[in-house]
Amino acid sequence: MTESKQTIDHLEYDIDSKERDAILEFINEPGGDRELKRNLQRHSPDEVDAMNLERIRQQMIHARVIFPHH
Repeated sequence: MTESKQTIDHLEYDIDSKERDAILEFINEPGGDRELKRNLQRHSPDEVDAMNLERIRQQMIHARVIFPHH
């Protein structure tokens, strides 16, 4: 069974055209991290970084590791 590949041609946020093109190229490449690609379509790279850092922080807290503040 083959998976139909839909080309993504828009992002749900405004960003510099060069960055937009690079992000769209990355999203449309085969393989890779689907969650990251989905997040980058909906959220800016800075927002995705912040979400990932928060997820890591929460995992560390859950593991009872003290996460130092800046």
